[in-house]
Amino acid sequence: MVVVVIAGVACREPAPQTPVSTRTVKHMTPPAVGRIEVVEAQETTQLGDVERTYGPVIASGTEAGRPWSLRGRIDARGAATYLQTSTGGGGGGGGALPFEDLGWKKMGHFGSVGSSEHHGIGAPRTLTLTGVVSKQTAAIDVRLADGTRLPAQIIDTGDARASFFVAVWSTPSHWEVMIARDAAGAELETYRQPPNQAAPNQASATSTP
Repeated sequence: MVVVVIAGVACREPAPQTPVSTRTVKHMTPPAVGRIEVVEAQETTQLGDVERTYGPVIASGTEAGRPWSLRGRIDARGAATYLQTSTGGGGGGGGALPFEDLGWKKMGHFGSVGSSEHHGIGAPRTLTLTGVVSKQTAAIDVRLADGTRLPAQIIDTGDARASFFVAVWSTPSHWEVMIARDAAGAELETYRQPPNQAAPNQASATSTP
């Protein structure tokens, strides 16, 4: 089983990440310049190290019979998320908050965004989408390449700076578009992944005032 996590365009230089506790995990967290670093996981890390880096479990669920859980935290350096699957692997990363000015980019309603694929022997792959979004966002519509539409789950941890979100699915299609909407259903921002783009960290976003 291999897990690959690619943090979104919102990422700045992340805090040093603690390796996770499964030997087969590959963890990608690109800094602001877009370079991707791959860190091979070590077996010696304890669960407490993951919690200190990524925070407590803030959401959990089951997809295609396989449980998953999401950790998240927001601090002075931004947001961090870590998604764990029942196959024993996980990965995470950190990045910017909504509306943060990184100097080279000003964020909108979406802050850092990450996507991942989880592969198990003899089981269909599980795809995930995680990140942070503005407090004005009441719903997120995720659209996949095959036309499927599904809602992302928004998690309010009580932090006034941002909410977390997560979507988990097991169809073979990758995501193409996310739309953030307010409580009245009005569009706040459309976040697109360019067609045939191999690296999701180069997605684009357009905001509606």
